[in-house]
Parts: sequence; structure tokens; C-alpha cells
Amino acid sequence: MAKKNDAIESMPSVKNKKRVWLLIALSTIGLSLLAGGTYFYLTQNTIIETTDASDASNSPETSEAIDSTNASDASNSPETSEAIDSTVIQSKSSEFFNSKSEPEIGDLIFYELEENIITVLAETDYEMQVRLALFTFYGSSMVDAIIEQEAELNIRLRRRLSEVSEDDFISRDFRITIENELSITANEFFSGKDIFAGIDSILFTEFSVN
Repeated sequence: MAKKNDAIESMPSVKNKKRVWLLIALSTIGLSLLAGGTYFYLTQNTIIETTDASDASNSPETSEAIDSTNASDASNSPETSEAIDSTVIQSKSSEFFNSKSEPEIGDLIFYELEENIITVLAETDYEMQVRLALFTFYGSSMVDAIIEQEAELNIRLRRRLSEVSEDDFISRDFRITIENELSITANEFFSGKDIFAGIDSILFTEFSVN
């Protein structure tokens, strides 16, 4: 009888132990579920943010912004600046090049060719030596054009002078006539170079025949 009572008295103690273990198991399961849910939430947000950032970088607006930045950097590079500066300098070198429109008229100035022109009168043995000055109303830009083309211009003028005959030379108006013809020759030369024909007149500054 005493053993039976002891067994009965020990039963509540066993039940209490089972309840404790059940609570521990349930708590463990709950914590595991909570941790899993938190991890899933954080992982999904990270993926979404990464995807959004990738989409934004591939969007047309972002590409245009990147291209604009690259273009701006390229325009500010030393090579581009040098190319722009070179283009500006070249375009200002002479307003007469690649333009046959009449520029602004200014004061009459002249440029004397550096070299004498030496040739022989046609069908004679007489040597003619002249020095020429070209007059223009179109300022220093026209003078710059003359200087840049001077070597070839000399050849053209020498060719025209070589056509002068002895009869032309002894005529009363020889100098006036040949100077006018040389002016026409020079303007035709510049027109052929796509340079404005701005020579007003050509005069002899030196002249001799031997």
C-alpha cells in the first residue's frame, strides 16, 4: 500500500517534466521559424535592391547621362582642345581662302614681291627684269593671301611677261598696257585658287631691258 501511494505521489512530477520539455520544443521551433522568416525577408530585399540598381544602370536615361559625361570629358581633353584651337587658327588665317564673296573694302595698300622677275622678250635676245608691287583695297588679309601664293604667282606673272614682244615693248603705252594685263593675270590666278580676286593694280617698281 505504501508503494502505491509513492507511485501516485510521483506522477505529478513526471507530468511537470513533460510540460517543460514541450515548452522548450515549441520555443525552439518558434525561434527557428522567426529566424527563417527574417532571413528570407532580408534576402529578398537585397535581391530586389540589386535588381533595381542594375535596371537603373541599364535604363536609357542613365545611358544618356553616361554618354553625356563621356562626351564632356572628351571635349575637355588636351587632344580635342588642340584640334579645336587648330581649326580656329586655320579659319582665321585668311578670309579670302575658299570664299569668292567680296570682303570689306579698306585703305589702299601694296605688297612688293620679294623677287625680281627676269624673262626674255618674245622672239628676241633682250632680257627684261622687273620688280612688281601689287595694290589692293582689301587689307592685310589679301596681302597674306599674296604672300602664301607668291612663289606660284611669280611663275604665272613671268609667263605672261615672256609673251611681250619687241613691238609691244616699243609701243607708247607699253607700261600701262602690260601692268593692266598683269593685274588681270593675278586676279585670274587667285580666282582659280578659290581666293577672292582683290588685286586693284600692279605697277613696276623696277624695270630694265638689256
